[in-house]
Amino acid sequence: MATRSFICKSLPKLYQNIRQDHTVVGIYCHYDGYPAGVGATLSTYYTTKERVDALLSLGSISQLHPRLVPDLGETHTFDNPALGVTVAYHRDRGEAMRETTFPSLDVMVSDVADQLGVEFVYIWDGAAWVTMDLTLNADFSFIPVQSD
Repeated sequence: MATRSFICKSLPKLYQNIRQDHTVVGIYCHYDGYPAGVGATLSTYYTTKERVDALLSLGSISQLHPRLVPDLGETHTFDNPALGVTVAYHRDRGEAMRETTFPSLDVMVSDVADQLGVEFVYIWDGAAWVTMDLTLNADFSFIPVQSD
């Protein structure tokens, strides 16, 4: 069973009024979306603008891992991924490129929850990751993501 998540960044930065005033761009991730999975991987291996942008440039992914690309000569496919390499739908299975832009956080949360069944959202604010647990029927609040 998958724990779906959405990995994104705010443009230009995450501030208190991001809910309505900031564009959000991101990708869907199918597996291991809980904080101990995707959250820990993001906060450990994706901690610079360059790494975050490289991850988002893959488009939607099946699984997030520490590496974005296989080593030269290393075999990596969707059905036979290289150990520790992120598995992307576009690059590794030939599907259409999927990176989604939303006009605000509110629109993004509503759309990814309703259309994709996402349970966790991870937002890069330019310096750190924060998460929202969409399974809680409360005021969606940001929680800092901690690495293990």
